[in-house]
Amino acid sequence: MRFVVLLLAWGSGSVSPAFAGAWLQAEGSAFASLENTIRQRGDDTVLETDIFFEYGLRPRLSTGLTLLQEGGETGHIGLFLKTPLGQTDKPYVMSLQADIGGYFARQQWFGMTKLTLSYGRGFRWGDGYGWLNLDTAIEYRMGEPAPFLKLDGTIGRSSGARLRPMVEVSLTQTKGKPLIWSVSPNLLIDGKGKLTWKLGLERKNDGQSSNALNFGFWHRF
Repeated sequence: MRFVVLLLAWGSGSVSPAFAGAWLQAEGSAFASLENTIRQRGDDTVLETDIFFEYGLRPRLSTGLTLLQEGGETGHIGLFLKTPLGQTDKPYVMSLQADIGGYFARQQWFGMTKLTLSYGRGFRWGDGYGWLNLDTAIEYRMGEPAPFLKLDGTIGRSSGARLRPMVEVSLTQTKGKPLIWSVSPNLLIDGKGKLTWKLGLERKNDGQSSNALNFGFWHRF
């Protein structure tokens, strides 16, 4: 079962992150992220690129795009809709996201769908704020005999300092296959305007252990 802990947060002085994860974008606003990962697998070096974009269509509806490529050998592209579950004025937030798209493997494209249930919560962290986000998902890929079960989670500091820590954890499980996991400590660095830089390391095991350096940015519009 793959569990990936992921949340995108912004140091705005608010207890609630304003980027993604369980939180939706406000109507008319948008968030984009770009992350590049340089992965070392034995004697091989692989470049991975992960792009995310979300736009607030209505007060309770966001739409967006995800794009991932892993060394030109595998990857996916998807469109999604996301809506909150229940009230959004509680200490925690829950949302449901539905994706449809395709993935690339074995030099072919296949259809793909995914359903994600997310939970997010903000909390005090020293003189600032932090956040926790959990994404649990089931992903169906044409050509694969069993669905991918996923859990994504992140904990990090969203305000109170220009340099802020964040940790991501990822697990993936498919029936009959070994558990895939990764752990990634990161550093968030405030840039100019609504820009945040992200720099981190990753340890991953997907049947073969690997180490990686990842770097990228988040931006609000």
